Amino acid sequence: MSSRRTSGRQVGTEWETDLVVELRLLDVSGRDIGDALEQVRSHCAESGEDARTAFGDPAEYARSLGLPAQDVRLAGMLLATGGGLVGMFLALWGFTSWLDGETVAITVGRVVAAVALVLVAPLLLRHLRTVLERPWLAGGVAALGLAGVVAAPLVLTVTLAHLPALVVTGAGLVLVIGTALWEHLGGVPADPVVSPVAEGRRTGRFAATTWLLPVGTVALMGLAWALASLT
Repeated sequence: MSSRRTSGRQVGTEWETDLVVELRLLDVSGRDIGDALEQVRSHCAESGEDARTAFGDPAEYARSLGLPAQDVRLAGMLLATGGGLVGMFLALWGFTSWLDGETVAITVGRVVAAVALVLVAPLLLRHLRTVLERPWLAGGVAALGLAGVVAAPLVLTVTLAHLPALVVTGAGLVLVIGTALWEHLGGVPADPVVSPVAEGRRTGRFAATTWLLPVGTVALMGLAWALASLT
């Protein structure tokens, strides 16, 4: 048995990385991917062959395994990814309005931007194969989504309501932190690549990525406060 066992989401070689990518595109579970990697490494350790010599093209080998696809919870992806992004924007809109001594105008454009955030990012993640195989198409969809987020508040200026800035800031922080906490506690199946001998433990690096959006939101709020202090 090879000593280079799969741990968390770590893989060793370019061949292994290509294998994992193809299995991910096939919606294979992290545990099954870890088991496939463990078998490859065990064979290579015992035979002395490299993976490409022993198993050929990684994408073709991945498809030949016939591993079952897992159900993908699109609703969970929408909540975790889209909800976190909406929370970040709400927090920033509210905080910058508070710094300016104003209320937050909830406009048609901001509602459209929020819907775009909820839909576009998770859908690109769900259709990762299209993103990789047709990057021009995925880039166009992402560009349209970004254009909607940026342009909609500038063009669709009809005001639906005015809300207190601190209330919007607080709601945004609750949403961005709450979705991260929900994901951290297992509300969204993270499904890391795990070896059969790793007992399904998440790596510290994976746990840290869950909190990138809340940390980034607070950092941007700090930057906005610093800029406001200079003016």
